[in-house]
Amino acid sequence: MKNFIDRVHLPNGQIEKLNKLEKLYLIAKDLNKKEPVQFAIFGKPSAPVYQPIIDAQKTYWQQLDNSSPIVYGELQGEDEYRARMAKALSRQYQTLVEKDDVVFTSGGRIAIQAASYLIRSLCANKYVVTTNLFYPDHTGISYSSDDQHNLLLIDVEKEMSSVTSDNLRATLDGIDKDNIGAFVFCDPNNPMGNIVGKEEWLKIIPILEQYENSIILLDEAYAEMVFDELHQSLFSLATEQLRERIILLRSGTKGFSASGERMAILVSRNQSFINKIVEYHASNLVHSPKSAQHAYTCAMEQFNGDEQLRLASFYKPMVRSVEALLKETDFAVKHDAYQSRTATFYVIADFSDLFGKALPEDLLAIYDSKSKRVIENNIDLAMYILFKYKLALMPMHYFGAKLNSGLLRITCSFEHEAELENMQKVLRQIRQDLIG
Repeated sequence: MKNFIDRVHLPNGQIEKLNKLEKLYLIAKDLNKKEPVQFAIFGKPSAPVYQPIIDAQKTYWQQLDNSSPIVYGELQGEDEYRARMAKALSRQYQTLVEKDDVVFTSGGRIAIQAASYLIRSLCANKYVVTTNLFYPDHTGISYSSDDQHNLLLIDVEKEMSSVTSDNLRATLDGIDKDNIGAFVFCDPNNPMGNIVGKEEWLKIIPILEQYENSIILLDEAYAEMVFDELHQSLFSLATEQLRERIILLRSGTKGFSASGERMAILVSRNQSFINKIVEYHASNLVHSPKSAQHAYTCAMEQFNGDEQLRLASFYKPMVRSVEALLKETDFAVKHDAYQSRTATFYVIADFSDLFGKALPEDLLAIYDSKSKRVIENNIDLAMYILFKYKLALMPMHYFGAKLNSGLLRITCSFEHEAELENMQKVLRQIRQDLIG
């Protein structure tokens, strides 16, 4: 049966080949033309752009010789920038990274898609192990159903906890090792906003070592956004043998607030992995812009532990404010393991008290169904809050949560104090309307 968002009438009949997240964003943008909508739906960085990126971009363009063209570059990235990036990564991770281990990509999403292509190519018909909840792109889902991975999900939805050695071992129990093609870890985690941590990684490593032929995708797009402590990476803690199977993703999108510039890298010591990644990226985008390679390299060269804590401290107060607001309005997730986020700028809320409420008439007008009248699932919840209260939130069903969970994700990145004040007003109003 088709999902609600598959059956709505998109603004101007536009772009059917979008995923559900993008369709919801289009609907919210169209509604915003009539009445202001607060967007807390996508990962929207609001911190000032990391200054070294600005400085590097200025330097790059100022040093260009305007008597010559900017010619196409290397598919994997320019030798100079890959060498410098490798040196910066070697310092950050305290392990050797070589120039040929680095691929520059045009943003984190194409990097994930390239890694997904690699996994599909080398691990056809094998399980991909990841958490449930998960970031949708990690599942390898595209517009063609033929591209969907065979997922084996570590169930963390019950308590919104990070992956542990115990729940990983329980998930793998009874599955033939040869049937495990890849592991996908998002750390810090989107959407849950937690981290695995050194102690747990050290317990997980011996498990991963048993799966000698599996690929490990380690998505650290939020590595700059860990609160109160330095991020501890599997890439640093792994044995040399295990590190050979890891594909590391880093991005300038979130922590460096440069999402519009599409800066990211994939790192792997395995040349066959690199070849597949470059094959995919080159066939879609040729190569990453040279100016972006230069800027991201300069930023990573200057980034250190103090910078991580400084950048993370920008979002921590916003996250804590929303957590407190959810507790005040009784929309907080009740699981003990989910009482305080340790990273990112996401908080998950429980709006299941709204189930059974009548959908607004203007929402029904775009809904291609004569029978749908009340809130029945968390996609209905998101649409109800969008149309009635003009607040755009993300249904957690898109991240693997049960459709009837009542869970929505809130992005806590406010450019102005008024945005937080408006969210406080809206959530208090929703609770007041429920009380009557």
